[in-house]
Amino acid sequence: MKPATSQIERIAREVIARSARAGSNGAGDAERLVAEVMRQIELEHSVAGAEPGRKGAGDREAAASARRCPGGAEPPGHRQGSAPATVVELQDRVITLDELDGKLEKVKQITVPRRAVITPAARDELARRGIAIGYAIAVQQSKPRPTIAWGQAETNYEAASLLDALARERISIEPLAQTGLAQVIDELGDEITKGGKPAVLLTAKAAVALCLANRRRGVRAVMAQSFATTLQAVRAVGANLLVVDPASRSWFELKRLVGGYVAGAPYPCPAEYRGQLD
Repeated sequence: MKPATSQIERIAREVIARSARAGSNGAGDAERLVAEVMRQIELEHSVAGAEPGRKGAGDREAAASARRCPGGAEPPGHRQGSAPATVVELQDRVITLDELDGKLEKVKQITVPRRAVITPAARDELARRGIAIGYAIAVQQSKPRPTIAWGQAETNYEAASLLDALARERISIEPLAQTGLAQVIDELGDEITKGGKPAVLLTAKAAVALCLANRRRGVRAVMAQSFATTLQAVRAVGANLLVVDPASRSWFELKRLVGGYVAGAPYPCPAEYRGQLD
């Protein structure tokens, strides 16, 4: 006994899913195999009398037309082409004639998943009706950027233009009052541990600031070095405070350092060090 089309579809979807996990070449081979198998099955079913009592796609369309208007005449007031063109979105990974059944009236385009298999019989039916095929494109959602707590202490650096540039890149900054180093670190610590905000500190005493900050529970501070080395250190400890000495850095270097740090924030604390660092 030949397997039913619905059974073949279930098998096909499973083959595609497993092959896709194995790699892109495996998925492509599976798609070609499924297309060939479905072609043979559908050709068998399309032969007259292959399944007594079963109507083909053309018969179903004719029957639907007859129900809408007995005798074949158009309904009163109906004008061909008066309905707006529609697009039908299909989610199945294998598109067959059965999947299209009843969904193509007045349709000008179907949209299917990017790696979907459209069987030859289904593709022929779409071509016969003049229906275009579109492939859905997955849109990657941008990661929302957190608000950054910003502190300065023991430095004469004027950060106004830098903050303006960061704001133009949709980086939200909450600057704290410029006071003593210990007080600014305490305030940044509150923003980090209580408010859950990553923080940046500009100071000429970066080494001192690093020691003071890391004495507080829940604060994981790193000192900025080169761009690549800084981001590596930030990820290694899940840093939530970036300490930067602006004296020897250009405006563009500072903007790149802060922008790179913010782009990946917040950074999770590594599980193996959580007991010691958090």
